[in-house]
Amino acid sequence: MQVSTEGGSQPRWRRDGRELYYLSPEAKIMVAELLAGTSDFRVGAVRPLFALSGLTGVPGNLYDVSADGQKFIAVQELEHTSTVPLTVVANWPAELRKE
Repeated sequence: MQVSTEGGSQPRWRRDGRELYYLSPEAKIMVAELLAGTSDFRVGAVRPLFALSGLTGVPGNLYDVSADGQKFIAVQELEHTSTVPLTVVANWPAELRKE
């Protein structure tokens, strides 16, 4: 059964089998509703959920979805919104013992 007319990759099923998620060629996470009849399987509404950004040519799995289809984790391009430096303290337990 074909779900997309424009192609897609990285399909993921919702645990109950009622929805199929996939990545469109335009880097949008799409959802296809699947309708099970008594003797057939049909595709209902297909719609975009959200777009991923900055992923041209990135290999590997770019997203995953929770079993209930309510939460996603996705690779996104990092947006620099702050110039505050980050301080990393190495071996901090030893520093605490010195006091």
